[in-house]
Amino acid sequence: MKPSLCFIYAIATVLGWMQLVSAQVTVNADILEEKPPLTITSDNMEYDMQNRTSNLEGNVRVADGEMVLTADAMDVRFDKENKVESIIATGNVKIIKTDETVSATGRRATYTVASGDVVITGDPILRQENYLVKGAERIVYNRNTQKAKTQGGSPKMEFYDKKGEGANALLPERK
Repeated sequence: MKPSLCFIYAIATVLGWMQLVSAQVTVNADILEEKPPLTITSDNMEYDMQNRTSNLEGNVRVADGEMVLTADAMDVRFDKENKVESIIATGNVKIIKTDETVSATGRRATYTVASGDVVITGDPILRQENYLVKGAERIVYNRNTQKAKTQGGSPKMEFYDKKGEGANALLPERK
């Protein structure tokens, strides 16, 4: 069974805290049977053992080989067994699949491990291949089911051709 991204993140966070350096952490993929390695970088990192939280600030970047998340700051909460319960990323949040077919942006993203939901708020935009979704109050993406849905606001989809031109470029020509 593969370790979850959150479990790997928890290990990386603790290792980063113990190193007390500029908060660059790389976990060896061979040890965890996960390829490529999970890498977490930030300008500053603080770990509070009593409250089971980790705070990362400044140029936060998390990459796991499948997705890359960048943000200005990130807060992580751990359970009593030091497993990640939730991650909250704030400020200029961007999530990109490594193959660049899907990306999402917003001002805030919350990941809840138990449900697998990533909730993106603050003018969220979801882009995939030749369309984007925007105007929703929030976009919810579930990592387990790989399904997305919008909530609130007035969501709309915009379609583009590969050249970035509007929807009319996708319609067949009228005769």
